[in-house]
Amino acid sequence: MDGGTVYNTDANNGVQACLDAGYAEEDIVMDIVICGTGDIYTTESDISKNALRNWWRYETLKRTTHSTNQVLSTYTAYPNV
Repeated sequence: MDGGTVYNTDANNGVQACLDAGYAEEDIVMDIVICGTGDIYTTESDISKNALRNWWRYETLKRTTHSTNQVLSTYTAYPNV
Protein backbone atom coordinates (compact mmCIF):
# COMPACT_ATOMS: atom_id res chain seq x y z
CA MET A 1 0.00 0.00 0.00
CA ASP A 2 1.13 3.53 -0.50
CA GLY A 3 0.87 6.66 1.63
CA GLY A 4 -2.64 7.35 0.38
CA THR A 5 -3.98 4.38 2.28
CA VAL A 6 -1.90 5.00 5.39
CA TYR A 7 -2.64 8.70 5.68
CA ASN A 8 -6.35 8.25 5.05
CA THR A 9 -7.06 5.47 7.53
CA ASP A 10 -10.22 6.36 9.43
CA ALA A 11 -10.38 3.71 12.10
CA ASN A 12 -13.07 5.58 14.07
CA ASN A 13 -15.61 5.20 11.27
CA GLY A 14 -14.69 1.54 10.83
CA VAL A 15 -15.28 0.79 14.49
CA GLN A 16 -18.49 2.83 14.50
CA ALA A 17 -19.79 0.89 11.48
CA CYS A 18 -19.21 -2.37 13.35
CA LEU A 19 -20.99 -1.01 16.42
CA ASP A 20 -23.90 0.15 14.25
CA ALA A 21 -24.10 -3.37 12.80
CA GLY A 22 -24.62 -4.72 16.31
CA TYR A 23 -21.16 -5.98 17.23
CA ALA A 24 -19.87 -5.44 20.76
CA GLU A 25 -16.56 -3.60 21.19
CA GLU A 26 -15.01 -6.80 22.53
CA ASP A 27 -15.83 -8.56 19.24
CA ILE A 28 -14.18 -5.93 17.02
CA VAL A 29 -10.51 -6.42 16.16
CA MET A 30 -8.36 -3.74 14.56
CA ASP A 31 -4.99 -4.65 13.15
CA ILE A 32 -3.17 -1.51 12.02
CA VAL A 33 0.54 -1.53 11.43
CA ILE A 34 2.28 1.70 10.54
CA CYS A 35 5.60 0.73 9.00
CA GLY A 36 8.03 3.54 8.65
CA THR A 37 8.58 6.84 10.29
CA GLY A 38 8.18 9.22 7.41
CA ASP A 39 11.81 10.24 7.90
CA ILE A 40 11.01 12.10 11.11
CA TYR A 41 14.45 11.84 12.67
CA THR A 42 16.58 14.97 12.67
CA THR A 43 20.30 15.07 12.05
CA GLU A 44 22.70 17.93 11.51
CA SER A 45 22.31 17.46 7.77
CA ASP A 46 18.55 18.14 8.11
CA ILE A 47 19.22 21.76 9.00
CA SER A 48 18.81 23.62 5.75
CA LYS A 49 18.55 27.15 4.40
CA ASN A 50 16.51 25.75 1.52
CA ALA A 51 12.88 26.80 2.02
CA LEU A 52 11.47 24.06 -0.21
CA ARG A 53 13.40 21.36 1.62
CA ASN A 54 12.25 22.70 5.00
CA TRP A 55 8.63 22.88 3.82
CA TRP A 56 8.76 19.29 2.53
CA ARG A 57 10.18 18.12 5.89
CA TYR A 58 7.33 19.92 7.68
CA GLU A 59 4.75 18.20 5.43
CA THR A 60 6.35 14.79 6.06
CA LEU A 61 6.25 15.33 9.83
CA LYS A 62 2.66 16.57 9.70
CA ARG A 63 1.41 13.56 7.71
CA THR A 64 3.27 11.09 9.92
CA THR A 65 1.98 12.49 13.20
CA HIS A 66 -1.54 12.91 11.82
CA SER A 67 -1.84 9.26 10.88
CA THR A 68 -0.50 8.02 14.21
CA ASN A 69 -2.78 10.45 16.09
CA GLN A 70 -5.82 9.00 14.26
CA VAL A 71 -4.94 5.50 15.43
CA LEU A 72 -4.33 6.74 18.99
CA SER A 73 -7.66 8.58 19.07
CA THR A 74 -9.49 5.40 18.03
CA TYR A 75 -7.66 3.38 20.68
CA THR A 76 -8.62 5.97 23.30
CA ALA A 77 -12.26 6.26 22.17
CA TYR A 78 -12.82 2.50 22.01
CA PRO A 79 -10.58 0.88 24.65
CA ASN A 80 -12.27 -2.53 24.39
CA VAL A 81 -11.71 -2.94 20.63
